[in-house]
Amino acid sequence: MVDNKVLISVIVPVYNVKPYIRQAMDSLLNQTMKNIEIILIDDGSSDGSGTICDDYLEFSNVTVFHKNNEGQGIARNIGITKAKGKYIYFMDSDDYIEVETMQYLYDIAEEKETDIICFEANIFYDDELLEKTFSQKEDYGFGETKFIGKVHSGKETFKYLFDRNEYLTSAPRRFFKRDFIIKNQIYFPEYIIHEDEFFGIKSMLLADKVLCLKKRFYNRRVRGLSTMTAKSYKKSIEGYMLTWRELVEFIYDLDDNDKYVDVELSYCDNILKTVFNMIALSSKNESEDIQIIMNQYVDVLNREIKSYSLAVKVAWFFPKLYNPLYRFYKKMKNGL
Repeated sequence: MVDNKVLISVIVPVYNVKPYIRQAMDSLLNQTMKNIEIILIDDGSSDGSGTICDDYLEFSNVTVFHKNNEGQGIARNIGITKAKGKYIYFMDSDDYIEVETMQYLYDIAEEKETDIICFEANIFYDDELLEKTFSQKEDYGFGETKFIGKVHSGKETFKYLFDRNEYLTSAPRRFFKRDFIIKNQIYFPEYIIHEDEFFGIKSMLLADKVLCLKKRFYNRRVRGLSTMTAKSYKKSIEGYMLTWRELVEFIYDLDDNDKYVDVELSYCDNILKTVFNMIALSSKNESEDIQIIMNQYVDVLNREIKSYSLAVKVAWFFPKLYNPLYRFYKKMKNGL
């Protein structure tokens, strides 16, 4: 580092990514900005990833913590408590960023005094079969409008992106002011997957200054064993339902005069649609476990269901009707 002052803390949870971690680290160590610390949280890797992490201790700005496997949420939260930088960036250990990313984001965050900067991403695949199977129809980018590139409140930004189907909650596509996270006690839900969802929406709704940039700094890998390609629905449903409940409670605690409550509830509606669609597609082997998960939310769902779309109401009250209809829709959509 040029001096001892840490300007950016990069938090990288690591779990069984032996083939990819070196590419991720190369992209961080080669950043044009040198005043960054890299915090590697080895989340109980069993493939030698933890040993590779230790190899990087030769660099003065790299710290490694080893722990039992408990999930990405806990790993990231540990990183937040250890971070010393004015800004925090969450990096996934199987992806990489462009070499000018940290310098560019730091400079504009300082100029605009932002709480959060959002930016674009590219998607790439481990092999051609994955690309054919999981090809993303959505583009991890923003449209060409006057809104992009200017500072707005988090709620304004959320509504703008959500209305245009451009809101994606991925933490690695955001750059955070550390004091903003600490002051508002924004941490990741633990022991679940899709932990980005609640962290992303809570931070967005609380932020005073958010900037969206048309810069594709992030390169996101799609691989066979990633969360993106997992076929089991149980863990996803568990994560989404916890996120939904936490978000419902969070919205209730917001200002009663919140003019954005409709779009916030629409986001909750989308989460429930995702869950019920997963339930419709899930296998019989998972049905009992999924029912146990859903039973935890019966009271809250019955209380809140009136606020949601007809599709969600049908899925909740008439699953025997909804499930085959949705499976048929998916088959028709996929041309089967």
